[in-house]
Amino acid sequence: MPKKPHVTSCQLGEVFSIMRSLGSDNRGFFKWKMSLRRDKEQILDKDKIDDTVLALLWLTMCGDARAWKGQDWDTLARLHEKGMIYDPVGKAKSVALTPEGLDRCKRLFREMFVREK
Repeated sequence: MPKKPHVTSCQLGEVFSIMRSLGSDNRGFFKWKMSLRRDKEQILDKDKIDDTVLALLWLTMCGDARAWKGQDWDTLARLHEKGMIYDPVGKAKSVALTPEGLDRCKRLFREMFVREK
């Protein structure tokens, strides 16, 4: 398994505070998502959403190229269609990343969340 980049607790705290603001059980995220659906003028860039979720999977890596799948199901389905993860449907609480998905996951996490010294 590739070595994870060094991230300070402060940086992780920022990421987790954003996630907490959405709600610990995703109710906040659900309300936010529904409000976007009601706003017909707003067009979402699903590729950016997919990249962000893929980057966040790096935070929940467990074992050999597996990450907890506590993300939006539509996004996980799109990542599966793009070949970044194996089929997320099933009883397992984690999802397996493809070799390409693992490389992209690592790169996106560094680009989005790691500060250069």
